[in-house]
Amino acid sequence: MVGFNVRNRDVQSIVDEIRGKIDAKLKLPPGYTVTYGGQFENLVHAKQRLSVALPAALLLIFILLFFAFSSFKQGLLIFTAIPLAAIGGVISLWLRGMPFSISAGVGFIALFGVAVLNGIVLISEFNQLKKDGIDDVYKRVLEGTRVRLRPVLMTATVASLGFLPMAISTTAGAEVQRPLATVVIGGLITSTLLTLVVLPVLYVLFEKIRFKGKFEKTPVALFIGIAAGCTLLTPMRSSAQTEVKQDTVLHLSLEQALNVAQRQNLTVKNADLDIEYNRTLKKTAFDPGKTVLTGSWGKINEPTVNDNELGLSQSIAFPTVYARRTQLGSERVERSRLGKTLTQNELTRDVKNSWYQLAYLKALHRLLLQQDSIYTDFLHAAELRYKTGETNRLEQANASSQVMQLQTRTRQNEADIRAARADLQSVLNTGLQVSIVSDSLLPKEASWQQPDSTQLNQNPLLKYLQQQVRVQEAEKKVERSLLMPDVTLGISSQTFMGINDRRYSVFSAGLAIPLWPRPQIQRVKAADIAIEQARTQQALYHKNLQSVFTKALEDYKKYSQSLDYYQKNALPQAQLILSNAQAGYKSGEIGYVEYIQNLRQALGIQNDYLDIIRQYNLAVIQLEYLTAEE
Repeated sequence: MVGFNVRNRDVQSIVDEIRGKIDAKLKLPPGYTVTYGGQFENLVHAKQRLSVALPAALLLIFILLFFAFSSFKQGLLIFTAIPLAAIGGVISLWLRGMPFSISAGVGFIALFGVAVLNGIVLISEFNQLKKDGIDDVYKRVLEGTRVRLRPVLMTATVASLGFLPMAISTTAGAEVQRPLATVVIGGLITSTLLTLVVLPVLYVLFEKIRFKGKFEKTPVALFIGIAAGCTLLTPMRSSAQTEVKQDTVLHLSLEQALNVAQRQNLTVKNADLDIEYNRTLKKTAFDPGKTVLTGSWGKINEPTVNDNELGLSQSIAFPTVYARRTQLGSERVERSRLGKTLTQNELTRDVKNSWYQLAYLKALHRLLLQQDSIYTDFLHAAELRYKTGETNRLEQANASSQVMQLQTRTRQNEADIRAARADLQSVLNTGLQVSIVSDSLLPKEASWQQPDSTQLNQNPLLKYLQQQVRVQEAEKKVERSLLMPDVTLGISSQTFMGINDRRYSVFSAGLAIPLWPRPQIQRVKAADIAIEQARTQQALYHKNLQSVFTKALEDYKKYSQSLDYYQKNALPQAQLILSNAQAGYKSGEIGYVEYIQNLRQALGIQNDYLDIIRQYNLAVIQLEYLTAEE
C-alpha cells in the first residue's frame, strides 16, 4: 500500500495522472493489479450516489411544478430557471479555481430548489393578472415584472447572504463548505438576472403556443411518460450502483478482519441479546403474584336489610424464595456472558483459519505463477531445440505437458481463492467482497514459548460448563426454597345492618403449608440429577479438550521442527538445485529428463514448505483457541 495526502489539487486529477504514469511506465507481472482507494474510492461511490440523487431531485421539482400549476407548459417554463442557475454555478467554480466535488454537486441540488422560486413568483403573478382581466400578454409581463421585482431580488439576496460566510470560510471543514456556497451564490446571481429577462420572453412565446384537438393531451401524456421512464431508470441506476458496491473489494489485515467479525457477526449479536434477555429476566425475581379482591352483598344478619363485605388478600412466598431467584438470575446472566466469550473465541478461530487459508492460497498462486514462468521458458527452449534439430519431439511434449499441468493447477487455485474469499466474507458477515492485504504466507507468531495443559483451564468452553453447574445448583436452591410455606395476608371489611349499623374491619394472616410435598421433593431430586448431568458433561468436555490439546501440541512441535528444517536446509538446497539445473540445461550439460527431475524436486520442496507453514499456522491457531489466547 502507498498512501499520501492531497493538497492544492483535486483527487480525481491526481489519480488520473498517477494512472497514466503507471500504465505507461510500470509493467506488472501476471496476477498483479493496481487499485485506488481512500478518498478517491469514496469520491467514486459518492458520484454514483449523486448520479441517482440529482436526476431524482430534478424529477421531483418538475412534478411539484406540474401539480402546482396544473400545466405542463408552465411547469416546463419555470423549469428553465435550472439551466440558467447552473450557468452561474459553473462560472463561479471556474472563477475561484475550484474543481467539481461532491459538496459542489449538493450545492447544485440546493441551488435548483431556490432558483425555481423566482420563476414561481413571476409566473404566479402573471397568472393572477390574467385572471384580473389583463388579456394583453405584454402588459401582463411588464406589470408583473415591475410588481415582483423586489420579491425576486429579496429571495436571491437572502439566500446568497446566508451562504456568504461559508463561501469565505477558512476554518476546519472549509474545503467542504466553500464549493457548496460558491455554487449557490454564483448560480443565484445569474439565475436572478436571467430570470428577470429570459423568463418573461419565454412566457410571451409560450402564451402564443396553442394546443388543439388531441394534441392538447400530449403534455400530460408526455409528462406521464417522462415520469414513468425516470421511475424505470432509477432502479436500473440503483442496481448498477449496487453492483459497483458489491464489486468493491475490502482488503483486510488479520486484526482488521477480527474487528469486523466481532462487530458484524450475527452470532456475537445474538449472544449480546441473550445477555440482555437474562438481565431483563433477573428483574422478575420478586414476583408476589396477583392480589385477590373479593366482595359479597346480601342478607347476612337481618332478613330485611342487606349487608356487604369487601376483602383483600395477598400471598407471598417465603422470603428465601426471592433471594434464591435473584441468585439464579445472576448465575444465568454470568452464563450468558461466558457464552458470548465462548462465541467470540470460536469466531476468532474461524476468522484466523479463513484468513490464513486465503493467505496460503494466494501465496501458492504466486508460487504457481513463478513455476509457470520456469516451465514456459523450458517449453520455449524445447521448441527452439526441436526446430534446430538438437532434440526430438518428446522433449517438447514433456515441456508442454508440464505447462498444461501448471495452468490447470493455477485455474484450480484461482477457484479455491474465490471460495476462500466467500468463506471469509461469510464469517465476517459483510456484503462487500473481501481479500487480505498480504500475498505472502509467513509462520504465525505464537504468544507463548511452550504451551502446557494448565493453560487449558482458561478455555471459555470449560468456564461455560462450570457456570452451567452453578446455574443448576442455583435452580436446586430455588426448588428447595419452594418447600417452605407461603405467607398469606388479608384484610376484610363487613357491615352489620340491623344491629348497630356499623362497619367492622378484620386483619388476617396465615401460612400456606404444602400438605402433599412429594411433587416438590421430586423436583428437588430432578435438580440433583441435572447438577450431576452438568458435572458429567463438564468432565467429558474437559477430557475431550485435553485430547485435542495434546494432538494440537504434538502437531505444533512436529511442524515447528519441519519449519526449522525447511528454512535452514531444504529451501536453500531447493534454490541451489533449481539454479544449477537451469544453468546445466542451458549449457547442455544435462538432458531434459534430468532437468525435469531436478525442477520437480526443487519446486516440490517449495510447495511442501508452503504446506508446512499452513499446517503450522493451523496448529498455532488451534492452541490459541484452546488456551483462549488472542
